[in-house]
Formats: sequence, C-alpha cells, structure tokens
Amino acid sequence: MCHSYTELLLKKIVTIFMLAVYLFNLTGYSLLFRLLINHSNKQAATVINKGIYSDDELLHIKIPVLLPYSTSWSDYERYDGEVEYKGIYYKYVKRKIYNDTLHLLCLPDFKRTRLQSAESNYARQVNNVGASSNERTTSLAKKNTPASEYEQPKFSYALSPIILSLPSFPVFFSVFLSDADRDSLIQPPDNIV
Repeated sequence: MCHSYTELLLKKIVTIFMLAVYLFNLTGYSLLFRLLINHSNKQAATVINKGIYSDDELLHIKIPVLLPYSTSWSDYERYDGEVEYKGIYYKYVKRKIYNDTLHLLCLPDFKRTRLQSAESNYARQVNNVGASSNERTTSLAKKNTPASEYEQPKFSYALSPIILSLPSFPVFFSVFLSDADRDSLIQPPDNIV
C-alpha cells in the first residue's frame, strides 16, 4: 500500500513539474524577460535622472525637422524615451532644437540590449527557429494521419418555401380599426365643385 502511495505522489510531482515547464515555455519566459527589462529601464532612468554618467558616453543624434515656425533653443532639456539602432538600445537623455535640426543626446543601455538578445535567443531555441531541417525536432502536432480523420459528414437540408398570403387592403386595415372608425370610411366623391 505504501509503495503505491509513493508512486502516485511521484507521478503527481512529475506531472506538476512538466506542466510548469510547459507553461513557462508557453508564456512564462516572456513575462520573466518583460519584468527584467522593466527593472532595467527603472535603473537606467534613475542613473539618467541623477546624472550618474559621463558626457563622453553620450551619443549625439541629429534629425532634420521641418517645422515652419520653429525657434532655436539655447539649452538642452531632459527627455525620456529610447531607440534601437543596429541591435543596441539607447536611452534619450537630452534634446534640443537648433535651426531646423533636432539634437538628441543618448546613453547606450547595454543591460537592456543583453536582456533583449537573451530573450530572442531563448525564444529561437525553444521554438526551433533558424535550425536546419536535420536539427529540428519533430512536433507531436505534425503527425501523419489519414485525411479521413478530419472529414466531417455532410448534411443537407431541404427547406420548403413559405407561402405568405396577405389579406386585401380594406380587410387588412379593418383589423386595426375600431367599429366607429370603420363606419367613417366612405367612398370619396367623384367630383368636387
């Protein structure tokens, strides 16, 4: 009796573990990476807001701006945002419009870049994306089955036409009229002088 109980308990533990692994591969890893990236973004914002960076680390980006009545700014202002360029993420630090150009000073975010790369690599490995045909594992969903397994019986229905007959005009309206109203219906005169 004790042997059967331990077997049952072991099966339950293995089942729960396999279900947890499946759910993690389904959506858990993306949630984990989103949490880690969000934490990294908060840390980067703290570093930028406290000014814990060197001006030598900043990347200067110039973007032409076509604003008809724009004014040039004398100083940079703090600006939040991010951009990815050639696989590297950059956090906006400051911006300034001078003449017809937007000047952005950006700080490279290497931690975010590593996390994004790790997420992409993990997803690629889990889903066998980019693997050669010899390296790919066969999926249980792609088994060879006869086509008759998916055929559904065809049903045909024959509907008889519905014949609707409406009563003639005076009878049709007489249903909705009271007796007093019906008596007031008379033939209009042929000629009015």
